[in-house]
Amino acid sequence: FNGRVKGMKLMENGNILLPGSNSNSMFGIGCALMLKPNGTIDSTFGVNGLRDFNFNNDSGTHWLEALLELPNGQWMAASSSNGFVFRKYAETSTVPYINESSGVLTTISAASYQWYLNNEPIPNAIASSYTALQNGAYTVMTSTSDGCSGWSPVFTLISLGAEAVNSNGISIYPNPSSGLLSLNGWMESGSTCTVTIRNMLGATVYFASNYAYNQTLDIRNAAPGVYFIDLYQGAKHETFKVLKYND
Repeated sequence: FNGRVKGMKLMENGNILLPGSNSNSMFGIGCALMLKPNGTIDSTFGVNGLRDFNFNNDSGTHWLEALLELPNGQWMAASSSNGFVFRKYAETSTVPYINESSGVLTTISAASYQWYLNNEPIPNAIASSYTALQNGAYTVMTSTSDGCSGWSPVFTLISLGAEAVNSNGISIYPNPSSGLLSLNGWMESGSTCTVTIRNMLGATVYFASNYAYNQTLDIRNAAPGVYFIDLYQGAKHETFKVLKYND
């Protein structure tokens, strides 16, 4: 393109970002070019791999001096060619990224999706979110309505199962689970406690006022997802987080 390059940055997904400026017949407009790891154009970033960051709406030259992608996919751009100019661009990147909350992975809005675990496609994981069933290296490929695809950086999940054991040595297992759960620790043989199991929306899916030691908790009929288990025995109260998958 008719312009100049102001730098080069290696992105987390292996792509190469070239910020610079795109000259038209009258003005200099901030822009950036995105290349794939093999040096070819990444058309998911913009037309022919090029995206404009127009600081002054075509009314003067503002060369792009710095460009930063934020974790939420938005961009920060800065210029100093005609006084200091700084702008946050509201449009999100078409390069997908992954966020995680309580074992649920989410990505950007797109026309279609495919989630991967350790470089292998996950069957039927074709929505904008995915409830992780195990720790590992997750990626997602998104596609636009015109068929352009993009890959996310690797998101390594290591937290599943960690919350099922507390500092007192009490545990709910297995986690993740198909829905059959057991309690280990805290209660003595012959004692009982109250158990409440809630989903992410706070709705109760299981309740027992006299849960007995070594009794199995059964939520196999509940939908896959993250659940919170509250145990009450006198003044004692413990909460655990577990992940349920389809059996």
